[in-house]
Amino acid sequence: MKIVNGIIELNSYELTIFDNSYNSILITTPYLDKDHPKILYVNNAFTRMSGYKAEEIINKTPRILQGEKTDREVLKRLKECLSQEEYFEGKAINYTKEGNEYWVEWNISPVYDENKKLIAFISIQKDISVSQKLLNQIKLFQTAIDQNDDSIALFSPKGDYIYVNRAYSQRTGYSESELIGKNPRILKSCQHNEKFYKNLWEKLSNKKPFNGVFFNKNAQGEIYYEKQTITPIVQEDEIIGFVVIGKDYDKDEQQKKQLQEDVFLDTLTKLFNKKAFEEKFYNAVENYNKNSISFSMMFIDLDNFKQVNDTMGHDKGDEALREVANFLKDKFRKNDDIVVENGITHETVHIPPTYTEIPSFVKSLCDFFNETHSKVFIHPIIRGIIIHFMIAYVHPFADGNGRTARAMFYWYMLRQGYWLTEYMSISRVIAKSKKAYEKSFLYAEADMLDIGYFVNYNLSVLEKSFKQLQEYIKRKQLDKNSANTFFKLGNINERQAQILKMYYEDPALILTVKDLQVKFLVTPTTAKNDLVLLLERKFIKEIAFNKVKKGYVKGELFDSQVIDIVDKQ
Repeated sequence: MKIVNGIIELNSYELTIFDNSYNSILITTPYLDKDHPKILYVNNAFTRMSGYKAEEIINKTPRILQGEKTDREVLKRLKECLSQEEYFEGKAINYTKEGNEYWVEWNISPVYDENKKLIAFISIQKDISVSQKLLNQIKLFQTAIDQNDDSIALFSPKGDYIYVNRAYSQRTGYSESELIGKNPRILKSCQHNEKFYKNLWEKLSNKKPFNGVFFNKNAQGEIYYEKQTITPIVQEDEIIGFVVIGKDYDKDEQQKKQLQEDVFLDTLTKLFNKKAFEEKFYNAVENYNKNSISFSMMFIDLDNFKQVNDTMGHDKGDEALREVANFLKDKFRKNDDIVVENGITHETVHIPPTYTEIPSFVKSLCDFFNETHSKVFIHPIIRGIIIHFMIAYVHPFADGNGRTARAMFYWYMLRQGYWLTEYMSISRVIAKSKKAYEKSFLYAEADMLDIGYFVNYNLSVLEKSFKQLQEYIKRKQLDKNSANTFFKLGNINERQAQILKMYYEDPALILTVKDLQVKFLVTPTTAKNDLVLLLERKFIKEIAFNKVKKGYVKGELFDSQVIDIVDKQ
């Protein structure tokens, strides 16, 4: 970004980012004591929000957007921050070209040139009219609602929390600050089938209230029961939010909990039993048949477990099963002790989201992973890279986050039909460029989670991996072609031809069965069988290292038959 003769100059990268931003962006001259700043640039989102065309507002003061109801205290604070070249955030009422009010949230930052001279202010603006209007209405009734014994929550049209009362917070175990902005999936217990949620959303979409008993999970991981009424808030035939009123349904909680455990949980491990599996499997299959949403299944087997029971007794075996079950249930980290540090300076470079947010993050990521009909097209390769980034960003596990992130990328690519990914050594390329890998994360986080850095890095990794694969195939093809000469000896396979080629290139070579296992990825039996014919034809001979271990060198007929046929080519 440059300011030349009062005109802003943006490079193509900056223009692309700004013009395609969802949020409104406005750039002004530096604030002076007497003169008001002038607008140098507005993006497409700004013109849509304000109604002004770019040419109508360039070189005008931002005061053109303000009016009677614009909070003067906010403007005063804004002026103080800008005059001191400080970052500012706040919200106020602005006015469109037609004079209509809209609430806007400002995030304004100073911009400096290479000489650390202030050259501009950049303002990122977000239209918060709907949520602000709802909040203003809520304030009128907040006291009465907070004193109500029923749990009450207000949601945005997208389904995110914008208000909870005291009873709701107490019942869920989450504070108001932990819930606001989150999705109610944070309370999901996985106790309801697809039919339950389908019925819920059908009614809400048709602007009808929904009544039902919810099996929710509180912040402590405990299931609680609540009879809820969810009512759409409709204005001018549009849903602008939802209100939820929950009645205490936990009078017989222990009995209900015990009943649920008896039906769906294994008595020993407290994991889901066969009945629970069958129900979840049926729902998954049904969802696939109806909506083409695929699913995966993983089988976990405990090797040699019979020996535990036979040698230590069934009680110890049961104890071992319970330990394994506890390990499997602790899917995510249970605290916020996990940070990412610089390996040399031990400086903290990344603090992942709090552990209470992980289930919601992971659920959203799974939805993103399984999304098949997105309103916005994202190329599968880019989507796979985003999945890779987000797992590492959230850091849901105490260990293995990076490996899991890369594994998920492989899985997604293969699932999307990019079968060649299976043969590309992506992890090896990353291992050789760890610094660049780390920087791609850090740059993205430092630049308002602009993952363009991470995407560019991973695209270069894919390109290098593909070139390495091509080189490998070319090298193998050359090896195969050069080995074809030895097929003229007759009655030998490809591996045997390769073995003869190795002795031809290195007459002093000594091979073992283990060497052939590693090179050709075959079993010991297959490696030995390959050697038998070569021994019988005296192309190689056996030597003893000791009473057990043997090696193989050139045989007495190698020079007269093998070399002779090669030299004739």
